[in-house]
Amino acid sequence: MSHYFSAQQLLEMEQSVENLKAVMSIMIEGYAVSAKFKREKYEALLREGFSETQAMQIVIAGKDDITL
Repeated sequence: MSHYFSAQQLLEMEQSVENLKAVMSIMIEGYAVSAKFKREKYEALLREGFSETQAMQIVIAGKDDITL
């Protein structure tokens, strides 16, 4: 048993796929920006004298206030 799609259905499916691609692209870009920000924050903490362990804990915890 086969099912045929109308031209309108195919256009709607194509648009849905394009919308999904756009959303995924935005998500991937967001992850890249987040990773870059975390790396910069980690490196700044190291420059301020925090140990690698402390800096990593702060970045992982997402803390903005640095009180250890």
